[in-house]
Amino acid sequence: MYGAQRWKKKRRALKIVVLVLAVIVVASGIIAFRPIKTWAAKHYLRLRLEAVVINTGAEPDAYDELAKWHDPSQPFNILAVGIDKGSNPGETGYTRSDVMLVVSIDLTNRKVAVVSIPRDTKVQIPGYGTEKINAAHSFGGPKLATTVVKEFTGLDINAFVRVDFQAFQSIVDAIGGVPFTQPYDIKDDKAGYLYRGHYEALTGEMALTLVRSRNLPNGDLDRIENQHNFLKALLEKMSTIRDNQTLIHTLDATIPYLETTMSPDQIITVAECMQGITADDVEMATVPGTAPTPAPGAPWYFLADPVDTRALFDNVRLYTSVVLPENDVPRDAAGNVNRPLMKVKVLNGGNKTGAGNQAAQKLIALGYANPNPGSSKYHYAFTAIYYAPGLKPCAEQVAADLDPSRTFLVELGEQVTHDWGDMQVVVVLGDDY
Repeated sequence: MYGAQRWKKKRRALKIVVLVLAVIVVASGIIAFRPIKTWAAKHYLRLRLEAVVINTGAEPDAYDELAKWHDPSQPFNILAVGIDKGSNPGETGYTRSDVMLVVSIDLTNRKVAVVSIPRDTKVQIPGYGTEKINAAHSFGGPKLATTVVKEFTGLDINAFVRVDFQAFQSIVDAIGGVPFTQPYDIKDDKAGYLYRGHYEALTGEMALTLVRSRNLPNGDLDRIENQHNFLKALLEKMSTIRDNQTLIHTLDATIPYLETTMSPDQIITVAECMQGITADDVEMATVPGTAPTPAPGAPWYFLADPVDTRALFDNVRLYTSVVLPENDVPRDAAGNVNRPLMKVKVLNGGNKTGAGNQAAQKLIALGYANPNPGSSKYHYAFTAIYYAPGLKPCAEQVAADLDPSRTFLVELGEQVTHDWGDMQVVVVLGDDY
């Protein structure tokens, strides 16, 4: 059951990513188009983008919280939700979000990290108790959806975007199709047919077949790979468009399906910072977790893994990336963590006198230069090993060296390592050591 829901979610997630990035990339292209004066391009964009703004009258709570400008030196985080207005005829008011994405944009380094939150993710919604995260939008619109996602991710959310799924095919056709090489035939009575070969311009209808079909040799794995490959091809095509009429046509094809708390000036500012973005600058991930079969009559939930989910959003917050960079990890010629080059602090936070010195001497015997033993300001019942951003392998090496037979708490501790003299790893021994 969940597998079917998951493939629909990923297909729709692709559409939302395309639409959110489309507005930014297209606006960047219009601003950069040389035959048009910058002021004229911006004036045109302001006029066209006014139609997509969720204003203070329509959403006063969301507008007050989200329609504030943001420090461009910090990542700009967008909550994007996907809805399908045509799925329930006559439906009015807020609906459950079919897809929920966090799009984090590093305006300085032109990087984008996109994380999909499964619609069935089990969360606590203020005033409603335990629910699926997609219910937040139906209960309280942009305001409540933003509140729940901020709590779930630990990220500041700076803008809200609501997307209607009907735009996907329109935007592919608006840019004149997408060059794409398909290595094998797709024959799917439900999704359609797409034969192997190189396409100079894959149409919107063909693209839907490509990203929807699961009738493939490796099923879901091949389908997900097709989605990623097509997203990359689409972004590459969009980033190379220099014809102003095509850019305007693409923007016009997107606007009817998009609503956002971002003002035209905010979109233009982000677009200016993002000029030159390519598909290689975009990373995608899904919240890690499991979807166990529920007891008879019980609701079906996706259970996010708390440790891995926290690590994922820490990476997004610190690096605008879905993976942990390891550029600063000291390594020897064989690629192993280089113990003599590591900056480690050992603190005794437990009730055993001399435990800190004992652990420090053990590390010194293994090659560590100077573990700097000391005392913790706080009492710890259990040992914790903190690492500076990007240095998790160092902390895991220290944990293994302290006692390979045990599992210690190893977690990101940016403030802890900084407060102790910009250490790479800080070990706080507990009563259990």
